[in-house]
Amino acid sequence: MNQLGRKIGLKIILLMTTGILTACGGGGGGSTSGSTGNVQALSVPMLVSDAASEDWATIGVKVLSLTLTRNDGSTVSAMLPASPTTLNLAQLDNLGEILSSVSLTPGDIYTGATLTISANPGDVTLITSADPEAGFLATASTQIPSSQIQIQGTSGTAGNLVVSIPVKFVTNFVVPTTSTASNNAPAVNIEVDLSHPSFIVGHVPATGGTTLWAVNFNGPVKHKPTGDIRHLVLRHMYGTSLSVSSDNTSLTFSKVLPTVPVVTPETDVTTSQSMTVLADSTNGTLFYDLDDNTKNARISSLASIASVLTSGKFVRVAARYQQDGTLVATRIWVGSTFNSVWISPEGHVLHANPSGNTIVIANELGQPVTMTVNASTQFFFRQPENAAADVTPISTSGGLAFLQASNIVRGFKVHVQADVTTSPMTATTIDIETAVYQGKITSSSSGRAYRVVTHSH
Repeated sequence: MNQLGRKIGLKIILLMTTGILTACGGGGGGSTSGSTGNVQALSVPMLVSDAASEDWATIGVKVLSLTLTRNDGSTVSAMLPASPTTLNLAQLDNLGEILSSVSLTPGDIYTGATLTISANPGDVTLITSADPEAGFLATASTQIPSSQIQIQGTSGTAGNLVVSIPVKFVTNFVVPTTSTASNNAPAVNIEVDLSHPSFIVGHVPATGGTTLWAVNFNGPVKHKPTGDIRHLVLRHMYGTSLSVSSDNTSLTFSKVLPTVPVVTPETDVTTSQSMTVLADSTNGTLFYDLDDNTKNARISSLASIASVLTSGKFVRVAARYQQDGTLVATRIWVGSTFNSVWISPEGHVLHANPSGNTIVIANELGQPVTMTVNASTQFFFRQPENAAADVTPISTSGGLAFLQASNIVRGFKVHVQADVTTSPMTATTIDIETAVYQGKITSSSSGRAYRVVTHSH
């Protein structure tokens, strides 16, 4: 790996759903209804592979538009906020961020897509991690000044610079005319491989001076078929303006995003996107009231918590796709302020200390956050394809025993719910979103060959 730049892969999943993602119904247990209906909407999650955990805590970009190209050359645009919000790609380590939806006509044929990213000075945010690799050209936990970031491949005029990334589909995408319970919701996977040339490369000018960072969004772009949508691990969603359906089966909220770079206390950025998630009537949805933990419960209907959800509060939701493209909530957190649902460290594990009963997580500011683990801490391993397992703690002997058995290591991508009344903060729940065992050569001997093996789970 080039020590000056970290290989990043950007993926976009274009998911065709059987509805506008606002329809109520469905069992929530991984099953689908047996009806047949017209396909109406396209949901767009964003994923990043090959984690940037070693070097970068924040890689913030502003997505301006996403268009699909028909076989006759015309285009259809996804509905994105008029004022683009910043997404932190470093947090999307093999996770999906749902961006938008767009209505398509059944039977239409699409041959490609174009992603457009804002490229003015300051539109790309780079913050180094708490523990970058040896030889990295920037200090840990530092935001790179915009004057040192050179965005490549831009077009447009000053103040309106963009980078457009085109992709041609390997096979044409035909919008289905019908959808049935026996068919998986069709999806198109566009992979933008940013590893060649390197996505982010630091270099010192020949004349010397300050390190400059070249950010290149243009690179090998390909269409890669996706598998079962039920295997997609989605990043936690945040929302406000909550409403519960009259039959108490679903929650609809206006999606909000965290401010990037992070501020204290963290504030929400409004989007124009409305999201609907179903309660899991079969396996139960885990509900956490951050203002009154006596209301924490496993629920199969929203009836008992409807009054809490509709009282002007904020939510954080861990959700999964069902086969028909509807979303089911596996966990819901609710709090009176955005900061209360956000202040739950999310990032890659820097260190796990079984003897000290702590783990250290790198946050979005590139700062190490120490979390205490105790016997009551619950670990979850995100496996949305298995609805029951997705809401079941993976350690029957308690969180402390799980940590002391060295079951969590550097490189894991986690999202923690923290008890902020303790110092260090105590982890109450830990979602393991991706589990990658990483290794590196620290020394070598002459005449010996070494092989480093990494495992992903």
